[in-house]
Amino acid sequence: SACVLLAVLASTFLPVKYKATSTIELKQVQNELGGQLGEVASSLTGTDDLKVDLKTAKSVFGDQALGLEVLERMRSGILKVPRDSSFMNAKMRDASPGTPLRDDPKAREALLGRFESHLDVEEITGTRLLEVTFNDKDPEFAADVANAAVDQYIKDRSEERRVGKECRSRW
Repeated sequence: SACVLLAVLASTFLPVKYKATSTIELKQVQNELGGQLGEVASSLTGTDDLKVDLKTAKSVFGDQALGLEVLERMRSGILKVPRDSSFMNAKMRDASPGTPLRDDPKAREALLGRFESHLDVEEITGTRLLEVTFNDKDPEFAADVANAAVDQYIKDRSEERRVGKECRSRW
């Protein structure tokens, strides 16, 4: 009876938040030394490539550049923000319309802070997997943002590899 009353009160007054998770598998980058020589070099330096790869990828999700790209998708309308979203209120949505966030430090910092507080990236122990989770009152929006963050990560890494190959081929 008391538990039921407490549950009813909690469900009435506590905001509903949904968590949407997108999982990404990090491909193992071929060691430039190749094959057994690369394995020997890794064992001599004592680096745990899996842990380094996961920590690096996790830190990229916390990077402002990735967050800015996802936020710009929201502001441009590519990624639809529901009116009742807990992520972006009307004041933030309407701040400096048409101005890129890179050129609007006040809006950029406010939105990046909100983005980072709603985003969580966790390693799945013993795997090459990362779980990227976004929290919001709207489950569809939460899923869209989690997927957009992963898509942006993949796009950025692909571009880095392409530029790296171009540089190596010119050298």
